Amino acid sequence: MTVQRTNAITLEEIIGIQFECKKCKARIIIPVSAKGRVPIKCTCCGDSWVIDNSTEFHQRFFTAVGEFVEAMNQIADGRYNVNCIFSVEVKPEIKMPDASRVPDV
Repeated sequence: MTVQRTNAITLEEIIGIQFECKKCKARIIIPVSAKGRVPIKCTCCGDSWVIDNSTEFHQRFFTAVGEFVEAMNQIADGRYNVNCIFSVEVKPEIKMPDASRVPDV
């Protein structure tokens, strides 16, 4: 018999959205309470997170993230009665090897 474990979180459990810069690896967490203020560049190194200004994808992406955060706020505070529970399935945590078992060199 195979048992598969999944991890799911509901919108009410999300307290922030994390962004990680591909250039410097700095991470920034935007609290859900920030009302959709999403950065378009790294606050640490200043690298732009907008790759191609000739397309509208970056605008749609950051607008969608902002709207998602606002929707999470509205559902969490009860302003809108949604008659279902929405959750997001996440990957299980990756277990790191036990450092104490590393052989001596």
